[in-house]
Amino acid sequence: MVMKINRIALAILFVLVQSIAEINAEQTERPNILWLVCEDISPYLGCYGDQQAHTPNLDQLASEGVLFTRAYSNAPVCAVARSTLLTGMYASTIGTQHMRSRPVVPDSIPVYPRLLRQAGYYTVNKNKTDYNSLNLEEDKDTFWDETKGPQTLKTLPKDKPFFAVFNTAVTHEGQIRPDREEKYVERGDIPESPRIPPQEIKLPPYHPDLPEIRHDWARFYDQITLMDSIVGGWLDELEEEGLADNTIVFFYSDHGGMLSRSKRFIFNEGTQVPLIVRVPEKWQNLVNSGSGSFAPGSANHELVQFADFAKTICSLAGIEPHKLMQGRVFIGPDKEPEPSVVYLYRDRQNERYDFSRAVTDGRYYLIRNFMPHRPRGQEPEHGYNVHRNWRAWRDWYLKDPEAASPLHSRFFKPKPVIEFYDLENDPWQVNNIAADPAQQARITSMENKLYEWMVETRDTSLIPEPMWYDFTGKNKTFNTIYEYAQSDEFPVAKVLEAAKSASKGDLALLPKYLEMLSDTNSLVRHWAAYGIFLVRKNTPKIQETLRQVIATDAYSANRTMAAQALAHCGDPDTAFKALMKEINTEEDEYKRLLALNGLQYGRVDNRLSKADWEALAARKPSKESPDYLAYYFAKSIPAHVLKVWPRRMIVE
Repeated sequence: MVMKINRIALAILFVLVQSIAEINAEQTERPNILWLVCEDISPYLGCYGDQQAHTPNLDQLASEGVLFTRAYSNAPVCAVARSTLLTGMYASTIGTQHMRSRPVVPDSIPVYPRLLRQAGYYTVNKNKTDYNSLNLEEDKDTFWDETKGPQTLKTLPKDKPFFAVFNTAVTHEGQIRPDREEKYVERGDIPESPRIPPQEIKLPPYHPDLPEIRHDWARFYDQITLMDSIVGGWLDELEEEGLADNTIVFFYSDHGGMLSRSKRFIFNEGTQVPLIVRVPEKWQNLVNSGSGSFAPGSANHELVQFADFAKTICSLAGIEPHKLMQGRVFIGPDKEPEPSVVYLYRDRQNERYDFSRAVTDGRYYLIRNFMPHRPRGQEPEHGYNVHRNWRAWRDWYLKDPEAASPLHSRFFKPKPVIEFYDLENDPWQVNNIAADPAQQARITSMENKLYEWMVETRDTSLIPEPMWYDFTGKNKTFNTIYEYAQSDEFPVAKVLEAAKSASKGDLALLPKYLEMLSDTNSLVRHWAAYGIFLVRKNTPKIQETLRQVIATDAYSANRTMAAQALAHCGDPDTAFKALMKEINTEEDEYKRLLALNGLQYGRVDNRLSKADWEALAARKPSKESPDYLAYYFAKSIPAHVLKVWPRRMIVE
């Protein structure tokens, strides 16, 4: 009884404290904050010097605010990037890095609009949430006051400050599909013929000169101009409602893009974004205090990343940032020093796994590929299905792979373990200088910083996604992958060393890989099997060791990786049977997805008939799978095989 009374008293006290905080917040005038967000563009704006762009409204906004020249989305894809924006934490830390997925994150993870709302702000986001998390998406009405209806400033309350996110999707990759293009032309949103004749488009050097690629680039610039007019309309409404003098405006894109080899990919074209911030004269004291000059029309060359945004918004609103937020304040009275580098991540994209990390200081850009066998242009993939430019590139390459230049064919081939680029001299990142003797000291330094960051932030991609629900969930010690990864159960430094070693695929390290296969840690064993897969050495000892893993390892992901390796190490028959067993018996669709990938990367998929693939495509979803999205990704592989039948889909 006493405990019940104490709980009631604590609840009443909490309500009183929160009410007092909200009253105090309302007594202090604070700025409105408006985020104007577009999708899928790199800094392809006139104010960034792009001569092909026609963006008068954003050019004007830049002349009135500050243009950030080195702003980065930590992830090159939308929902992953938004989870970082929402929480101020790296998606690779909280487990929202795989595109798409529905992991649960703990209630302890901060979300900035909740902090703003508790401080008296009215919070609005009506068009795009999309946080790549089951509970963050389901709980959005607990931290946004409005999530539905037209995006307008006219209906916002006048008695409290607001924070609003307005989003336009007209530059999203799906908008250059032929059917969408026709609708935009019919409505008069874009011209009947591209503003820039396709033959006059300046192509990036990594794209082959194909009509479909030129057409899509030309139409992309038309969509950017349309987006600029929409943003201009919102800025006009801000003036008309008399709010411009009291509102800090951010404009940015959710990541880079959008054509093939940009969105989803961890190159600069996928991660660097336009960012413009306009602070009205009334609130200049917020950015001049402790942050130096913020003169209208200036360019800021500091490194900024999406992980910084939540903490920065808290600073501008006069709120204490949450202690778990991992970024820094880049504007405001609490501005923090610029970091020497920022960190970037790419992971599974729908049905195709990948694992890459990058670090950049704004000039030099290092990529570490932990799954180098997987080409960037994996098929199928959502971008492949949406982009005619991607499909045209793929068809052109498949027609005569030997005729394609190394520059234009590398998109469809395995990746180097280390890539290193000088953005000043190679802005399109086509000249990998990782082997340059003059760069070795810099490469080592940046590589070490990257590894230190992965350990510090406890990178959850070191844990294969199909193993996540072996360690977390109902009736488990840990409810979420974040909680597991923060615990001593995850020896992150040890697993990182295993991943670094295995991903080199070095024949000289084969004895080490075989030794790692008997490690007591299941994650180390997984990376050991991957290293053996890359080496592809055919010996009786290796075959017997891999067969033993298939027969005895408790984890499906480890059995699958051992089978994938065995297929290349002289026993494809056993490998095929093992992979099919995982596909046909596992309830967790992520485990099935990994095994379906294993069939193709093990090169034993040709043992399936068309009827076999049809049966796989017809499989019903498992009620026991922890994430229903995985079912659709697993289903898409046989569906695509049937779509291109009888052509065999060669994945590497």
